[in-house]
Amino acid sequence: MERIVLIGAGRVASQLGPALRNRGVSIAQVISRSLPEALARACDAQALAIDQLHDLDLHADLYLLAVSDSAIGTVSQHLAARLPGDACIAHSSGATPMEELSDHFDHRGVFYPLQTFSDGRTIDFTEIPFCIEATTTEFEQDLMAFAKKLSARVHRIDSKERGVLHVAGVFANNFSNHLYTMAQAILDQHQLSFDLLRPLILETAAKVQDQPPRDAQTGPARRGDQETIKRHLAFLRKHHPDLVSLYQQLSNAIEQSFGEEE
Repeated sequence: MERIVLIGAGRVASQLGPALRNRGVSIAQVISRSLPEALARACDAQALAIDQLHDLDLHADLYLLAVSDSAIGTVSQHLAARLPGDACIAHSSGATPMEELSDHFDHRGVFYPLQTFSDGRTIDFTEIPFCIEATTTEFEQDLMAFAKKLSARVHRIDSKERGVLHVAGVFANNFSNHLYTMAQAILDQHQLSFDLLRPLILETAAKVQDQPPRDAQTGPARRGDQETIKRHLAFLRKHHPDLVSLYQQLSNAIEQSFGEEE
């Protein structure tokens, strides 16, 4: 797969386009409903920007959908009206089953980089796991070879397994990041800098790179320190009452988890 059409101009597309171009892949077109967004992504990927499917290149090796999950089915149906049934199409979503792609296409697949993407940050794809699924063995092999242009960590993962990964990813990434947001709100209200927590956050993430998260667990709930928990709850009731229930739920979950082994 040396020539692709990238459909979408969001965070995933903004990273995939330049990364693939840097690995020698020709990005023929970047398509978005917003021409300015398509132009921005196309510039990064040295591609042609379009905002109308009637200008679609009909001879690409792969049509890669990096659109919102809710748009995958609709966009693939629009593509089905323009492309032959033997065209190769894949989406990059973690949560969306492969079956959302139009069955007009014989070669349907998933090309999912398991990572968080944010504006203003450049991602190194070399260590990112890619989850690959396809309707045919040949297309699956092609997608895996294509993913290996970016990363050495390429896995065959079906839609059910990918759904499990996505739920786990929400806990590991989205929920933990929201907890950072809550921590910053606490500190801001009391004129303390979030920078004080950054080394703690980095060490927490570093520990689970070489040991199970359960083994890395520390804190008052882990050690059954009820006096500290009571002081924390008293502080929260006074200053941050909206966080009391969450603190209690998380502490109880940790206590129950480790209580079971004793």
